[in-house]
Amino acid sequence: MHIAEFSVKNPVMVNLIMVAVIVIGLLFAFTLPLELFPSIQLEMVNVLTVYPGASAEDVEQLVSIPIEDEINDLNGVKVVRSVSSEGLSTVIAELEAGEDVKKIAQDIRSKVAQIQNRLPADAEFPVVQEIEAVFPLIDVSIAGNVPRPVLRQYALRLRDEIKLVPGVGTLWTAGLPDPVFWVRVRPEQLRQLNLSLEQIARAIREKNLDLPGGSFEQGKVEFLVRTRGRIHTPEDLLDLPVVRNREGRHIYLRDIGTVELGTAKNTTLSRVNGLPAITFYVLKQKNADDIDTVRRIRKTLARFRQRLPDNIQVFDSNDTSHWVRARFHTMLNSGLIGLVVVLITLAAFLDLRSASMAALGLPVAFLGAILIMQMTGVTLNVLSMFGLILVLGIIVDDAIIVAENIQRYITLGYSPKAAAIKGAKEVTLPVIATVLTNIAAFIPLLMASGIIGKFLSI
Repeated sequence: MHIAEFSVKNPVMVNLIMVAVIVIGLLFAFTLPLELFPSIQLEMVNVLTVYPGASAEDVEQLVSIPIEDEINDLNGVKVVRSVSSEGLSTVIAELEAGEDVKKIAQDIRSKVAQIQNRLPADAEFPVVQEIEAVFPLIDVSIAGNVPRPVLRQYALRLRDEIKLVPGVGTLWTAGLPDPVFWVRVRPEQLRQLNLSLEQIARAIREKNLDLPGGSFEQGKVEFLVRTRGRIHTPEDLLDLPVVRNREGRHIYLRDIGTVELGTAKNTTLSRVNGLPAITFYVLKQKNADDIDTVRRIRKTLARFRQRLPDNIQVFDSNDTSHWVRARFHTMLNSGLIGLVVVLITLAAFLDLRSASMAALGLPVAFLGAILIMQMTGVTLNVLSMFGLILVLGIIVDDAIIVAENIQRYITLGYSPKAAAIKGAKEVTLPVIATVLTNIAAFIPLLMASGIIGKFLSI
């Protein structure tokens, strides 16, 4: 049975299907996340290694090159490149198109673990992670002409409150160095005691440990044993025994130097409106709604501003949800304009009933697409919304072809039922052919490889 005959002979079932698509599509339309770009896992793996205090040349020779040589011959790895800077090695492995990123990342972890004993003893264990395409949702800055420790204190409170906002993932930070203890030793004392900076650093590392020591039972009570050696204050360091002198007496760190509480060397600086600032680049959780998340962040900022002194301000900038909102309104406006134009045009050339039936295809098609997007995990982003806008004219054209041919048979004297069957049958193959030619034109985008292909396939 032809689909046109089935539709005419079973109108109740067809109407129920259309109503179900509209109702379910409307429900999903209000829950489908809105975002700027989709969260896409790139075909790249990153290996980060921290080597404190080393120059860029040492990092390259002792860390980056050994890691490159080890992972360069892995199956599925296309290109390996690295960036070596002071105290940090970044090795990026770009994979062949279509490779399993998680599997190759695990292979890289195994390879890196095998050469751990060839890396410098002071280098931290390399961190291997898959790279995802992430884009900051909004920038939040706290600024003011106040002492740096005061600004840092308020910035940490603000960071904690932003992290609690539903939909917020991680935060990138600029202008907020970590707190550190600066140990300043006197060179003449080092020469007198025949000490080196490495010996002092080793003594501090061995002291700055918390280790479990097991447990023991006494009667019915079990006690846990733990050595507590973590350094919390400058006094903990000053009381640290470094070496024994010739008389066997301990030489403490306070005898050869001083300790100050400060911050690590600034690698990033932030200023807003000429004021020294600390900036947080907010990244959202996967598939979280951009507009709702930004609205919650702004409410949190409004409450936080009420607790700030007059000489400290909080700013938000680079709100990417603006572009999402604009594209979403463009899609809605395009759909409404198309609906109105179709109604007016068909009502002028055919009749109001034919115009209404042709226009009904627009909301049904859009809501059906949203239903499929919800089932396949595709969000409403600038790429998927562009696709919906793109096919708007195709849907209208096909609806006009079918409605006009049915109207022609009605004018020839056929009953509406017979005209619907005969008119739809005649244009079924041409309409399918027009749809398939449009699909064929866009298939290369769907099958494109690489990073661009991942975005275009949406």
